[in-house]
Amino acid sequence: MIQDLIDLFRRAYDNYGDKLILDNYTLKDGLYIRINEDGSKDYLVIKATKNKDGSIEYIPLDYQNEQTSELYTWFKEKDYYSSVKDMNKAIDPKKKIHSNNYLTVFIKKDNLIGDNKLTDEQLGERIKDYYRILSNPKIKNKDARSAELLELIKPRVDEEDVKRKYDYLISDSDSIRDEILKRNDEFDNYVKIFFSEEGDSKKYELEYRRYLIPNLFNKNDFNVKSGSAILGLSNNNMGMNSKKPYLELKTTKFKVPYRITYEDALILGKFFDWLGYQKQGALYIPVDYDFKTEAGNRDNLINNDCYYLYITKGKEITIEDYEFLPKSSYKIDFTLKNYLLLGGSKTGNKYLLEDKHLNQLWELESEIDETFFNKKLKGCYFIEPKITSDFSKKMLNLLIISRNAFYNYFYKGNMIDMISIIDKVSIDFVKEYLYSGELNKAQKAQNLRLSLLNYFELEGKYMGGMVKELCEEITKKLDSADVMDLDNDNEFYFLAGQLAYFILSKSKEDKKKKTHKAAEGFINAKNDVDIKKELLYYFDRYKHAISFDDKRFNKALSMVQGYEAKYNKNKEDIFICGLLTKNIF
Repeated sequence: MIQDLIDLFRRAYDNYGDKLILDNYTLKDGLYIRINEDGSKDYLVIKATKNKDGSIEYIPLDYQNEQTSELYTWFKEKDYYSSVKDMNKAIDPKKKIHSNNYLTVFIKKDNLIGDNKLTDEQLGERIKDYYRILSNPKIKNKDARSAELLELIKPRVDEEDVKRKYDYLISDSDSIRDEILKRNDEFDNYVKIFFSEEGDSKKYELEYRRYLIPNLFNKNDFNVKSGSAILGLSNNNMGMNSKKPYLELKTTKFKVPYRITYEDALILGKFFDWLGYQKQGALYIPVDYDFKTEAGNRDNLINNDCYYLYITKGKEITIEDYEFLPKSSYKIDFTLKNYLLLGGSKTGNKYLLEDKHLNQLWELESEIDETFFNKKLKGCYFIEPKITSDFSKKMLNLLIISRNAFYNYFYKGNMIDMISIIDKVSIDFVKEYLYSGELNKAQKAQNLRLSLLNYFELEGKYMGGMVKELCEEITKKLDSADVMDLDNDNEFYFLAGQLAYFILSKSKEDKKKKTHKAAEGFINAKNDVDIKKELLYYFDRYKHAISFDDKRFNKALSMVQGYEAKYNKNKEDIFICGLLTKNIF
């Protein structure tokens, strides 16, 4: 299926070429040196700057200068064409020089003037080896399959020009080193030397292809010829080497999963270059996309067909998931209701928290991520989070069993798995926060849970709406001059929860320790009899802190103890609602 997306990118690339990548390309920190045809030099320094949000921005010194802007544009194109794809495919056998053609030399600053400085003899040897290989690429591509790919590139390398560039670097090395020392405090990381001459863009692109094409495939050992076409194993999102024997097909005559032509490998490599400048995570690519603007804004997808990718970035870019999503829309009409009548404060005045209306799936994802997972869900769809002080082993287990369902819903709009797990997972989060003494978080989790049950029309969807009615009905009975009984099981469990919270609030013990121990006993009670036993036990422990003349409390305790549940089942959700709702006492 991903071939359809690659074909879409190919059409855009045919129209715009490398501009699709170069428009987003940025130079990393270092000293950039341009050697002109007349022997003069231009310099550009790029510094890495950390922003307040933790992101890194690479800014040229004196970036407002017009000449700096021209240099930046020139270096940006040449740098893209001159960088090695990965260090396993470097030209220099010792991997000290990190460029890929004879027009450039990229080397770490530390290897020139730092603690890891190469001696003059060592540096000379590295440059000599580098140019020796570039003057005759068959030295590096000596096997038949690599040589076959090399033959696709015309014209052959200009050996005389290679020698001129090498001779210049050797003769001018002292001058270049002096300039690097003079600018030592201005930059870190790389020194990058480039040769400039008339028509150099085409020359850089040619030498880039001379490096790239023999290195397009994962390993040329797997290349085969089909007619005049050369087929090989993709180097993107695929790897087969001694460390990954499990990817080899052991029971077939063919050992690799699939092969593609070098033309397809070339366009696939360009596509991954383009992906490198997109944000990590979910990308939504409409079927009419031109790849010139930033991808990934699902908010604008209203019943549109699109390609969906989820990418992660490490040493290399990996497509973790891909799917074609027909008629995708990520609009929702979700209301996070304050079922538990929780209060907030504004300049000291108490008020009930307002309901929150969410219109986009990403808003609901953020709410669930923060309320249930302590912000550990979003970044852990494809990696394992660690247990921390605010993320327990139980929460980790809940994440692992539920993240696929959340992922499929939030990123693909598929709610089937979400509906099947949300009831169990959400109540487990509420309990976890209760058991750990995080009452405020448990309250927020229960409000979200009830709102989700209502939104997905699951069993218990009316539960949240009963809370206010229960509060009002029970308050009316407690304030009545007459002795009144509870009418149903819901009233019993809700009032039992209210009593439990009020009694436990009188304890002078450590709040978290107290809540953990007590909440488990109440919630694990099998029936109404066990609930009443728990209430009497804790009332006996803390009765000294409860006023003997508290008529409403006395009446409530009497009503609960005198009621016999109609169904022999602990309605834990109603009890938890009573425990967490704004307390009527």
